[in-house]
Amino acid sequence: MVIIGFCAPSKTGKTTFLEGLIPYLINDSHIKGPIGVIKHCHHELNNRPNNDSNRLRRAGADHVIASTDSDFNRVLSSLPKCTLILVEGFRSAPIPFFLLQRGKEDKNWKAPKNIIETIDITIFEPSIQQVLTTIHRLLLAQ
Repeated sequence: MVIIGFCAPSKTGKTTFLEGLIPYLINDSHIKGPIGVIKHCHHELNNRPNNDSNRLRRAGADHVIASTDSDFNRVLSSLPKCTLILVEGFRSAPIPFFLLQRGKEDKNWKAPKNIIETIDITIFEPSIQQVLTTIHRLLLAQ
């Protein structure tokens, strides 16, 4: 199991990026098994059809948990077994993170210390390929 986080300031496009990434992961021959997503929410959860967790499910994630609980390990333990788990938010979690950016860095936002790569998501296709390459490397390292 590989767990990898995606972090960025609010409104950068984390969910939209994951929504675009998931179909690539589903069709990737290196990833054999379920894909899970954990999304940390700082606001009250809702059940609207276009909420973020429903968007991630429609993109093809096998399991999605949206939680306001700040205990990452507790939320992780409630997710069924997956080959790959994508985490949106939970900056304090002890996992590697991709830092997503649109152009320049936001100096006022505090990134986690365990950033493995910074991804400029301004141009979608190259950023997806960059993430896939790193995920392949992490899967092979297991």
